[in-house]
Amino acid sequence: MACINLASTKEVNLQKSLVHHKLWDLENVKLKPRQLCIFTKKLQQFAQDKGRIGCQNVYYHSSQYKSQAFAQSKQALETLNYKFVDVRDRSKNSADKQLITDCVNLVAPKPFPKTIILVLGDWDYAGLISVLKALTINVIVFAQRNSTSPRLINLVGEENFHYVEDFLQKPSYLPLDL
Repeated sequence: MACINLASTKEVNLQKSLVHHKLWDLENVKLKPRQLCIFTKKLQQFAQDKGRIGCQNVYYHSSQYKSQAFAQSKQALETLNYKFVDVRDRSKNSADKQLITDCVNLVAPKPFPKTIILVLGDWDYAGLISVLKALTINVIVFAQRNSTSPRLINLVGEENFHYVEDFLQKPSYLPLDL
C-alpha cells in the first residue's frame, strides 16, 4: 500500500494532525464516473480541513469497472494521489477484508492517525470501527442511503456520519472540472 510513512519523513506542519483518508469500499459506495470525481474532490478538501492526508485508497474489483468513463475518472483521481487497490480475490467480502487489513496495518505503528475517513456502508466494518474508536481514533463514515446499516450510524455517531448524496449536493469551493 502506497502511503506516507511518517517515520521516514519530517513533520512539515506540526499543527495539523494526520488523517489517513480515505479507505473506500467501492463495492459499497458506487458512483457514476462524474459523481465519483465530484465526490472525491469534495472529500479530499473535507479531509484536508481535518489534517494532513496520509493515504487515499479505493478498493474495487477491476472486472466490474471496465467502462471508458470509469477509466478516465480513475486516471484523473490517480493524479490527485488516489490509489486504486484492485482486489483480485473474488470471494465473498474480499474487498472488505483487504480494506480492514490495510487499515489495521495503518494504525499498528505509532504515531497513528487522529482521524480515519471510511467510505463504505455495511455492518461488516463494525469490528474495525470499534477497534479504531478504542484507539481514540476519530472515525468519519460516508455512505449511500441505499446501502447503509442503521447500526453503523449509531456506532460512529450522527456527527461523524454523512450520506454521500447529501455531500454531493453541498456547494463546493473546489473547481469541479477535470
